[in-house]
Amino acid sequence: MTTARIRPEVSNILVPDSRLAWEWTRFEMASWLREPAAVVLNMAYPLIMLGFFLVSTDIRTDSAAAISLLGYLSLVGVLMVCLNFPANGIPEARESNFYAFSRTLPIGAAPRLIAWTAAPIACGLISAASTFIIATLVSAAEPSVMDFAIIIGVSLVLAVPITLLGLALGFILPKKTSLAVSLTIAFSMILFGGISGIPLPSIVETISHALPSGAAGHIIASHLNASDFDWRNIVVLIAWTVIGILAVFLLYRRDEGRRFR
Repeated sequence: MTTARIRPEVSNILVPDSRLAWEWTRFEMASWLREPAAVVLNMAYPLIMLGFFLVSTDIRTDSAAAISLLGYLSLVGVLMVCLNFPANGIPEARESNFYAFSRTLPIGAAPRLIAWTAAPIACGLISAASTFIIATLVSAAEPSVMDFAIIIGVSLVLAVPITLLGLALGFILPKKTSLAVSLTIAFSMILFGGISGIPLPSIVETISHALPSGAAGHIIASHLNASDFDWRNIVVLIAWTVIGILAVFLLYRRDEGRRFR
């Protein structure tokens, strides 16, 4: 009885999924950085809003209002980046010959989906952190290290379901309509999530409790206002995350048919 041996050139192909995911993430980041204008503009939305509040409100003198707005704008950065990047990048990638070729490779769905999730989250956190730092410098906010940790931590938690929503949109929408639809959904999440920093009607407050943006905003508000923590906000974020994971895997499988892994 003989034992089959894998040739060295074949065994080199069987790399772990973690390494494949890392390399695919690097590829996605590099492809986005080839168009720095698109990256900067998406990450600049919360800074544009900050400029509006600087000229229309008293956040230069009111530290309480300034730090509250600081938390809101950090979430705005996550919303714009994590939703728009995959929603617009995936339709473009799906039209390329390289994507069609890569779908035939025996690497499974996990590395590619991890990369498409990790890259927007990384950029979203950079946007949130830079917004936090710049807003601290130009306003009367005096956040503590704990404030920074809570706001960035909640931004990370929000980034996951928002990125999954962006992935789902990327598999559904054609390239011509993806930008308009993703921007509409992003601004709706900001408005109806109650994280714009503007006083809104009570109906918006009710709707916000069912949205991931609203749940994240309420968590930050409860920390900054030293109010009671509502665990329902965590449940909302977990529910959106689970639904997003299921939707993305189903849409990925449907995208090219079951003949691809």
